Amino acid sequence: MRNLVKAFLARRARFRCRKFLKKHNIFRLSAEEYIKDCRIFEQNFAGIVLGRCLDGVEVKIIQIENLDDIGNAAPLSLGYFGEIVYRRNGIWQGTGFCGFIDHRGRVWCCGKIEDSLLYNGEYFFPYCIEPVFETLFFVKYAKLTRDENGAPSLIIIPYAPFKLPFLGKFLEKILRSFAKRFEKTKNLSLIKIRGFNKIE
Repeated sequence: MRNLVKAFLARRARFRCRKFLKKHNIFRLSAEEYIKDCRIFEQNFAGIVLGRCLDGVEVKIIQIENLDDIGNAAPLSLGYFGEIVYRRNGIWQGTGFCGFIDHRGRVWCCGKIEDSLLYNGEYFFPYCIEPVFETLFFVKYAKLTRDENGAPSLIIIPYAPFKLPFLGKFLEKILRSFAKRFEKTKNLSLIKIRGFNKIE
């Protein structure tokens, strides 16, 4: 049962990348590895795994500042974040998505570069944060955004049964506790549940 839950949550998270995977059909990921090894929500906000590149395709991660010359840009080391670019049939192509390559050669996606938030010298990526909060039993959708001061914040949309006003305090307490467990989210300026009061 636990593996089935993991598989469901992983598939739900990976659905975010459906347009990316359809446009850039260059990755493979076995079902066994998908369920057994890609523990998306146990990777301390690693992102969403895409898999290894197909034969004949070269993938590298480059600094976002080097997007004007992706072919000659030096690849970043394993585990470093940057834009996902690839070469197929001798032509380099950018993807507009940020990610990294892990020590097993798998590419992870962190979200669109245009959707990433830079705050106090640190990047916050939607695919590294939103799917993790969606593992909570009452969360239907989570959306990374900015507050009125430009700081990263999170909007939570609960499932319909949990939109009852008397549940607001209970859900707020769970969200506060959950966010503080992780280095990446403990300093989120604001978590707002749609339809409830703000969490200060």
